[in-house]
Amino acid sequence: MSPFRAFVRLIRFRPWLYTADVLAWSAIMLTELGAGYVAKLFFDSITGDAAAGFTLASIIALAVGAGLARIVSILVGALVDIRHRFSMRVLLQRNLLAAVLAKPGARALPGPVGEALNTVRDDVQTVEDLLSWLIDQFSFIPYSLAALAILVSIDARVTLIVVLPLVLVLIGARAVSKRVRRFREANRTATERVTGAIGEAMDGVQAIQLAGAEEHVVRHIEALNRVRLRAAVRDRLLSQSFHSFFWNAATLCTGLILLAAADGLRSGSFTVGDFALFVTYVGVLTEVIAAFGDFLIHFQQAKVSVDRMAALVGGTRADVVAHHPIYLTGSLPEVTNSPVAQGPLVRLTIEDMSVRSAGGHGFTLENVSFSVAQGEFVVVTGRIGSGKSTLLRDVLGLLPIERGRILWNGQVVA
Repeated sequence: MSPFRAFVRLIRFRPWLYTADVLAWSAIMLTELGAGYVAKLFFDSITGDAAAGFTLASIIALAVGAGLARIVSILVGALVDIRHRFSMRVLLQRNLLAAVLAKPGARALPGPVGEALNTVRDDVQTVEDLLSWLIDQFSFIPYSLAALAILVSIDARVTLIVVLPLVLVLIGARAVSKRVRRFREANRTATERVTGAIGEAMDGVQAIQLAGAEEHVVRHIEALNRVRLRAAVRDRLLSQSFHSFFWNAATLCTGLILLAAADGLRSGSFTVGDFALFVTYVGVLTEVIAAFGDFLIHFQQAKVSVDRMAALVGGTRADVVAHHPIYLTGSLPEVTNSPVAQGPLVRLTIEDMSVRSAGGHGFTLENVSFSVAQGEFVVVTGRIGSGKSTLLRDVLGLLPIERGRILWNGQVVA
């Protein structure tokens, strides 16, 4: 499953909710058309170019009505978007946690705990943001078409001059998106190495102290952190540079309107109200283009995040976005636990137990047999790395046993 199909499958998890979110934010964007038209009427009334029947009082009333409509539409849109965002986040985190809990306890995570927490928190947030920003892209379509139609009807030449730089911004965003993904992957990889090294150091702190290798370990982590710093700065700098470029295009477009419409303003064919309308609509169109540029960058970053989530669950992208009930409302389902009737310990017996290493190459423990009776005090000794912790994990059922069996009072423990 491609990343794009994975995102589509997430949208299909709550299609009615996603559709409501798109419609709500489309309505919010369309209220921007009313704001621009009110601005045109206001300035035309000051210069005496207003259409018949529009007085200053009626224009003010129209502005108040448009403002109230926008407030209500934003409130509705925010409530729907919050519900949609929460649904996507809960589904992704549910799938990640379910996959982790289904694995053997001692091998539940492919890397350090800190790395897994970053994936469950940050990568889920990245994908959640992408789906929400995609709603913005859908809502921009009706506004952009209506605004361009109105601008062309007023002055097609000025519209063409103003829109051309916005198209160039889109081309630039497309060209840089692949590099953004490479920088994000490098940043994530460098971060994983740092958290992995810290986790390994914490797990093997006794071995490090016995070997007197504290300074070496600290220098190693510092070196990894310097690499992470460079990767993080490159990732952040590229994203923020293009973000700034996209969002400052409005200033350039306003200047182009002034230059292109100078003759019309002088002759009266292009009114002050028309200028106000152009500035309002083009300002929003610039935000639309800038948001689309940010979206392209974020799309590349989200592809990295969904692959990291698939690595965490040890599966595919389809496993990450699989549909399951999430129980946000109503009663929770009944949970039934199968009783384990093993009885009090009389004797614990291990027969010919063999366990493979985490990498699957050779056996960490092989042909281990012993018996422990009630009341006995048993000590397991051995050098560091000889398999003491692995032995206890096997007995507790935290690792899968390749061969042999465990008996509790003579009964096999599955």
